Formats: sequence, structure tokens, C-alpha cells
Amino acid sequence: MAVCSEEVVPASHEYSSRSHGLPLWKMASYLLKVRIGLVAFPADADNLAIGCLLAILGPRLPKVSRYAAVAMSAGVALIPFFSAESASRTLLMLFVVHPVLYISIAGVLLHVTQTPYRLLTWGPITWVGRISYSLYLWQQPFCSDPHLRSGYIAILALVCACLSYYLVEQPMLRVRERRARADCRIAARESSVAATAACLNQPFNSHCA
Repeated sequence: MAVCSEEVVPASHEYSSRSHGLPLWKMASYLLKVRIGLVAFPADADNLAIGCLLAILGPRLPKVSRYAAVAMSAGVALIPFFSAESASRTLLMLFVVHPVLYISIAGVLLHVTQTPYRLLTWGPITWVGRISYSLYLWQQPFCSDPHLRSGYIAILALVCACLSYYLVEQPMLRVRERRARADCRIAARESSVAATAACLNQPFNSHCA
């Protein structure tokens, strides 16, 4: 069964290392030659889904052995070089290769969570982990265009992520924590007042003695 014509093959090759998406959606994008469908949402929904599943099921999953983690790491490193240059390879990429890639990434993350390595607890590594969400947000405007990818642009994205983390994210988190503590104090005060009022209304209640 032909999934993509010869005219679609160059697009398949171009996006083979960066396309991540729901197989049927991606297959339709290849057939219709809609390139934006290869990278725009919901093309990346499977990335989000595997992360959500890992967050929900991670504590209940069995421990990933070191050998399995090494094999998954090899898959993560090598699978992006897979090129879909024909209809059959495109189908293989969409329905087999990319799902294996996502599962391998999840498996490696689960392994290092279950077995923390000393390198991953090193100060600079944990600091990058703390600012990782800001870095994730800021890499998109600076690094999404292949023509703009360079060391200087990456440094600029890192600088913006630091500014965003320390000047926006952290202050907002502190405001949230202060409001949460204030809400708890108000709730405790209201509960105490309500209990006192109940006791005053029932002076002979044994619970108020």
C-alpha cells in the first residue's frame, strides 16, 4: 500500500529526524503534503502523552535495569538518524520507530529517577534542572529556526531563561506560597470561630466542656 508518493519523499526525509506525532495524523500530513502538520500540535501530542503517563504510572512501574537503560540510551541516540526515504520506511517510522523512541526516553528518565547517579546530583546539573522549564520556554523563539541555531543564540536563550526564572517564576511562586499560607490561617481562624460559636450556642454540650 503506497502511503506517500515520490513527491512527498523529500518532505519525509526532511522531517524524519524532527517529526514527532500521532501516527495517523502524521500519515495524513504526508499524504496531503501539509508540512505544518508534521510539527504543529497535535503532531507533538505523543510527546506530551508519554510524559503524562510516566508521571502517573512511574511510581508503580518496575525498576529499569542498567542494561535496559543502556539499550534505551542507544536507541535515543541512534533513532533520530533514521531516515524515511520510502513509503514502507515512513510507515515504519510512524508506527514503530518513533513510539520506540518515546518509550526509550521515558525508560531512561525512569531509570535515573530510580537510580540517581552522582553526576546528576552535581550542582550545575541540578541548577539546569531548576531552570529547565524557563529554558524550555525560551529555547523555542531562539532555537526553533535551524538557520538561527548557533552557540551564541543558545547562550542568549540561557540568559533569558535565567532572567525569567529569577525575576518572574520565583517571585510568583513566593507570592503563591504566601497567599496559600494566608488562606490556611484564615480557614483555621474561621474554623475556630465556628467551633466557639457552636459551643456558645450549646453550653451544655459535653464536647465544649
